[in-house]
Amino acid sequence: HDAIGRLRDSGKKVVALLDLGQIGASNEIYVASAANEVYVVPGFLGPLTGMSGELMLLGGLLDQVGVAVEYERIGAYKSAPESYAESQLSEPAREMYTELMDGLFADLVDVVAKGRKIEPLELRAIIDRAPRTANEWIDAGLAVGIAGREGVLEAAGWKDIEEIGLDTYLHVDPQDLGLRTGPKIALIFAEGAIVPG
Repeated sequence: HDAIGRLRDSGKKVVALLDLGQIGASNEIYVASAANEVYVVPGFLGPLTGMSGELMLLGGLLDQVGVAVEYERIGAYKSAPESYAESQLSEPAREMYTELMDGLFADLVDVVAKGRKIEPLELRAIIDRAPRTANEWIDAGLAVGIAGREGVLEAAGWKDIEEIGLDTYLHVDPQDLGLRTGPKIALIFAEGAIVPG
């Protein structure tokens, strides 16, 4: 979203085409909301439903198969062992996950509302209605029109534009385009439980 916004802010016209047939279009509209215009394909079906999440708690299952889980907890909000040892969330863990989801939802609302020029309270009402068809998205101000790929290119004034195939695009060095010229940061993932020793 931020990269698309920078491209748009540099004076380039950015058009997004959403081609969805799935439940929940939150990720897609989050990214597309940075574009100047958003189109949806004919037959579009992508309900904007907000955020959801789920957790798997294995405590009851492991008990049934005779596996005992031993763990140490250093504070009420250190809830990682609950996934293996409990069959329901503790109140601190529930509070933590609720705050996380509320924060993600608030970010979704703020970003999409700003990008589509809709008041945040109105966007929350739109999400509650869960627009799903192309016309409902247009009526809600989330999209400007219905078009396929060629129609979007024509509407944007790019009907005769030269297109670059994916194979060619993948071989372009980002530095040739002025991208990734700053300092490099390494990201190291550490996976697994934290244990003594």
